[in-house]
Parts: sequence; C-alpha cells; structure tokens
Amino acid sequence: MKALAVAVVALSLILLFWAVLVLVVVSNSMPSLNLALLPLVFDLIKTVCAVIAAGVAIYALTTWRRTLKAQKRTEFLDQYLSSVLELCGILQENVGGVMSVKFRVESTGGDPCSDDDSRRLDDLTSKTYVALGKVNAFTAKGEVFKFHQYEICRNAIAGLARTYTRLGLQSSILKFGYEVGPFDAAILIESQMVKDTEYRERIDEQKNILIGYVSDRYSEMHG
Repeated sequence: MKALAVAVVALSLILLFWAVLVLVVVSNSMPSLNLALLPLVFDLIKTVCAVIAAGVAIYALTTWRRTLKAQKRTEFLDQYLSSVLELCGILQENVGGVMSVKFRVESTGGDPCSDDDSRRLDDLTSKTYVALGKVNAFTAKGEVFKFHQYEICRNAIAGLARTYTRLGLQSSILKFGYEVGPFDAAILIESQMVKDTEYRERIDEQKNILIGYVSDRYSEMHG
C-alpha cells in the first residue's frame, strides 16, 4: 500500500511536469492557443492535485495502520513478559518452599510433613497454577500476531510447565509419601533427586530465553 501511494504521487508529478512543459512549448509556438488551453491546464492541475492528495492520504493511512499494529504488538509483549517474570518468581518461591519442607521431612525420618507445611505447599501450588494459567492464556493469544519463530516461546513455556508439574509431584510426595496416584515412576524419582539449584537454573534458563525472544521482537519493530 505504501509503495502504491508513492507511485501514484510520482506519476502525478510527472504528468504535471509534462503538462506545464507542453503549455510552455505551445505558448511559444502558437500564442493564439494559449488562452484556449488555460482551462484545460487548470483542470489537469486540479486533477493532479486531487491524485496527489489521495496518494498522501493512502500513505498516511498505511503509516497509521502500521504504527497501530506495532503498538498493539508492543503492548502484548509487555504484558506477556510481565506475566512470564511473575510466573518465574512464583516458581522460584515454590522451589524454596518445597526444598525447605523436604529438608524438615528428611530430618525427621521421612514422615509426611506437618499440617502447616502441607498448607504452605498447597498455597504455593495454587499460586503457581494461577500464574501458569495466565501465561498459557497469553501464549495462546500471541498466536494471533504471527510472531517470527513463536515456537521458541511455546517451548520455553512448556519447560516452565514441566518444572511446575515436578514441583507439584514433589509436594504430593512430601504430604502423602509415595502413595500419590498412578504417576510415572521415572518422573517421581527425578522429582525427588533434583536439587533446588537445578530447578532454579531451569527456571532462569527458560526465563532468559523468553526475555531474549521479546527483545528480538522489539528490535524488529522499533529498530
């Protein structure tokens, strides 16, 4: 659309130039026709001006639409990144809660955790669930914008979701022992063996991937 507007304006200016040139040549060679051609020239000038105005309007509309589209994308990315950072912060808090309860349980011989610890784990799990749901909703909404290489976001969020699942399983083990339902034994074992530093590194890794992705999209839109 922008290229079309520029082409229209350029063509109009070329036509106007040739009209004036013809008028000058005719006026010099045939003075008697000068007055007769004036109305025609004025009509041509008005037509050319109208075409130029239309071209400028098209260009302005195209620029406005592009600016509006970039603004909507920027607002979405701002909200998306904020929700991701919130989720990562809550996951880090979840890691701290699970690991501290795990330490107390192991120090008492492996019995299920206390009622206070159980409530704390439930609160952290619920809080993380809400934050993850918010991020998943943003991730789905982002499909509408058709961002370049958007699968990077989907994969990073899937990684954070896996961390949430493993922390939830570990919370269940701490509350009820290993009688927590028909879960994959490998996941249960891994959840028990993963150290808090490994959880935190995984969370930071996915967070940094998402920050880098959003930064790249900002650069593409705003230079």
